[in-house]
Amino acid sequence: MAEFSQFDAFLNILLVVIAITLITRRLRFPYTIGLILAGLFAATYPRIPLPDLSPQVFVSILLPPILFEAALKLDVEGLTREVDVVFSYSILGTLLMLAAVSLFAFYALDFAPIEALLLGIIVSPTDPIAVLSAFKERRVNSEFKLIVEGEALFNDGVAVVAYSLALTLLANGSITGFEFGSIALISIVGGVAFGIAGGYLVHFLIERTDDKFVELLLCFFLSFGIYRLADEFGASGVIATIVAGLIINYRINKYGGLIDSTYEDYVVFWDFIGFVASSIAFIFIGLNLLPELLASHMLPITALTLFILAARYLKVHGLAALMGRLSEKAIPWDWRMGLWWTGLRGAVSVVLALSISGLGLLHGEEIKALTFGIVLATNVIWGLTIPYAMKRYHLTVDEP
Repeated sequence: MAEFSQFDAFLNILLVVIAITLITRRLRFPYTIGLILAGLFAATYPRIPLPDLSPQVFVSILLPPILFEAALKLDVEGLTREVDVVFSYSILGTLLMLAAVSLFAFYALDFAPIEALLLGIIVSPTDPIAVLSAFKERRVNSEFKLIVEGEALFNDGVAVVAYSLALTLLANGSITGFEFGSIALISIVGGVAFGIAGGYLVHFLIERTDDKFVELLLCFFLSFGIYRLADEFGASGVIATIVAGLIINYRINKYGGLIDSTYEDYVVFWDFIGFVASSIAFIFIGLNLLPELLASHMLPITALTLFILAARYLKVHGLAALMGRLSEKAIPWDWRMGLWWTGLRGAVSVVLALSISGLGLLHGEEIKALTFGIVLATNVIWGLTIPYAMKRYHLTVDEP
């Protein structure tokens, strides 16, 4: 009976996704914000039972296909051309934001150093899902879209590796240079190695079968399997999944392996998987926002939101100016403003915040409140105004 109840709860969440998607598209309202509000309503008035989406469920079931599907759609050849820009924003930019938020939390909110560091790590990564959902309905400039997708995809990996280092520091009270280097090396290099090996192996198998269902299942299994395998060996499952998706993406487009009809099914299949997983992820956000916690920390949430808006503005323009000097690659002003406008936070931040429970932090509840507030505020402030920004800064291209 318990299993049947859980199945009913899963059907309920799919019904919520269907209803919110239909309503928001008719109203021309961002469906991701509608899903967050639906999750918030369900948590406040739990009359319709929904599945128990713990952080562990999210990480092991929802996150891998979201990352894999995003990597499958990334323009790999374009990424090689814009790798300096993408990595500047996704790696250096994330570290700069991490440092800025940590300093703000330490000096303005009176957090302990480790607490300030954790908050900086948690709220630094941007989320690709909300922005890309707005992109789907418009023909966005492909190079600008690539930078936004690349930043949001790779900075998740940066945040997860930094989070592992922070937990080691918290557990041991200190961390040596050797420990720091070995954890970072195993996480990053190991994640890349697992991703490359898994991607090449699955493409090798795809080339040797004409069964489209087997081909689809191989990719589906890869998205989950490579994440769990890398994590089992202490490597970054996030990085492994992203790299595996990029390898499959590149090799299928470059060398084939799928017949035309299978390729069409492949595209539709991953569109569907990505839509379902990301939709449930946004309901997960709403379910965990905790209105009472938000209300009790409204002042620091407002202060940190304004700080993050300003810090991202400075980061985007500062890195653009730096790249212009070092590589003579000019990023147009309109693109800079568009990049600033795509700084939404999402489910990865919520999961990391929920994962600090039980660590004995003095400001643990405040970290969760600030994270939930930032996620909600950035989705509302930036999410509702993205269509305006795309039009104002000429980020779309004319229909053919």
